Amino acid sequence: MKSITSSLLSGAFLLFFQLKIGATTIVPFPNLGEMAKGSGMVVLARVQGTYEVQTGTETRLHTSLTVEASVKVNLPEGANFEIQHLSAKGDGWVRVIPDDVFLSEGSSYLLFLSQNAAGLWEPILMSYGIFESVEVAGEKYLVPLPEWADLNILTRPDGLPVEPLGVYHQQELLDILRAFVSTPEKWHGNDALLTTDVGGFLGQLSARTPPSHCTFLNSGGTGFRWLSFPGTLVEVHAPTAGDSDCSPATQANTNVSNAVTDMENSYDGIFLLYGPTYSGFTPDCTDMTAVGNDFLDWVDANLGGQRNIVIQYQDPCNEITDLVSCAGTLAIGGLYGFEPLQSYDGMNWYQGAYGYVIVNNGVCTCLTSTQYKIMMTHEMTHSLGLGHIASGSGTANMNPSCCNNITTLDEQCVDYLYAPLLPVELISFDGNVAGASIELHWQTASEVNNRSFSIEHSADGSHFQTIGEVSGANNSNVEINYTFVDKQPQPGTNYYRLKQTDFDGQFEHSPVIVVGFGRQGSLFEVSSQPAADGNLQLVFDAENAANARIEVYDLKGSLLKISKLEAVSGLNSPEIQLPDIAPGIYLARLVMGQEVRFARFYKN
Repeated sequence: MKSITSSLLSGAFLLFFQLKIGATTIVPFPNLGEMAKGSGMVVLARVQGTYEVQTGTETRLHTSLTVEASVKVNLPEGANFEIQHLSAKGDGWVRVIPDDVFLSEGSSYLLFLSQNAAGLWEPILMSYGIFESVEVAGEKYLVPLPEWADLNILTRPDGLPVEPLGVYHQQELLDILRAFVSTPEKWHGNDALLTTDVGGFLGQLSARTPPSHCTFLNSGGTGFRWLSFPGTLVEVHAPTAGDSDCSPATQANTNVSNAVTDMENSYDGIFLLYGPTYSGFTPDCTDMTAVGNDFLDWVDANLGGQRNIVIQYQDPCNEITDLVSCAGTLAIGGLYGFEPLQSYDGMNWYQGAYGYVIVNNGVCTCLTSTQYKIMMTHEMTHSLGLGHIASGSGTANMNPSCCNNITTLDEQCVDYLYAPLLPVELISFDGNVAGASIELHWQTASEVNNRSFSIEHSADGSHFQTIGEVSGANNSNVEINYTFVDKQPQPGTNYYRLKQTDFDGQFEHSPVIVVGFGRQGSLFEVSSQPAADGNLQLVFDAENAANARIEVYDLKGSLLKISKLEAVSGLNSPEIQLPDIAPGIYLARLVMGQEVRFARFYKN
């Protein structure tokens, strides 16, 4: 038999004392500007920690935060305040509000708050309208918490449309909110909007770094991960006879099958298949577990070896303490891993090989079929190498305690460990001036169900219009090059993005690129707003080659930076290193001979 490099890992599924669970229904504001006006305080703040506070017979959670930027209510940067959670516990009971807000320590959030009768701050609409600050490639974005999708959202009684939540450029949104709450001007939130495809944005993030709320089973710091998902399946097997505590006994197998279906429908990057059932295995328990060496030998001989998850009912080796009045450990789940180690996202992982779930005695008499299915979903997710969701992160199937269906938090963790196949894997996307036109070029490494690319153009980087379409390759696993010519580019800066659409109508957008064109002798712009940390990318043109210099000033007129360069005839795209300056608005000044041009930019 193969040499085992790590002992089996498992996660236990526990049933706790009485829970009182509620739900939340809201009517949203028309937009974030009106929500800010309706709030008592709007701030960008960093979480310092969450702790318990006892008030009378109840114990509540409080979260301490430090102000990083104030929008409404003049708390200075560095000031501390607290928000109070709605969930509470007392003597022998817990009151859980499923949509209560739990924020991660060390993370920063844009919060819309109101004061309660006790003078403590609370989110004005639960998780709706709370944005986490996320940095990608040096730029900061505000991303709505995924928990808001679990709220029951009603249509506004006045019939006003509600602006959809999206991902925003952080500094622009803060500036727009400040202007809107202090003056009666029109709401311009879309000027800061990056995308309303929040799921797509989060999917891109999950490909870079594990979400902070996710944990993974590991041994000595090395995780466990099945290889070849989603291309190669892992089969889930349950005993043919079922669980004798259930009525009928085979209802347990139906619950397992339903759990597999839920996982397959929720997690695009895996490939699980229920069945066939098995018979003829009784563990010898000589190593005090139902999943010892004899278990591995039997799976090798009867189920084809690795890439199997095996369910065992009735705790055959009595390794789990029996339930007492339905309290105790219901089941444990985990997997074996083997060398050689595999590299994924810059880290090493054992190869997942044999998954398992052991169900305790008497479980079926304590749970409904739905609860049993949720339990099996939880334990089989452990068999995928996932640990519990970090405490305080929100509602999830992988919460340490029972009992929730799969939520966005679970999806983010599984999608990180087993990245879904992208409809189109884009290698590059760029553009260049070609005479009186701009040529766009992009290259794909693979395509799945790809119907077309729509080419979208914008004059301001926020409002895009379709200017053309190119057919996709449907399905491909070879590199393909595409070209589109914009024969009517605007003078100055042109913004382009691709909208890739599947045959089923689903779509996603590419990153935005910037191409300068024409307007010789007058173009001078910052190519991205706000500027990336430490660098400033500029675009300007010149009629002739000339010596030039770029100066950077703050709004008080103080000179902060001088950078000299040799401009070429035509388009110039220099990048200069910014000094260590505070966040805010600055001016760039271009001097070429007697010509002087200005451009404004933000520094995060």
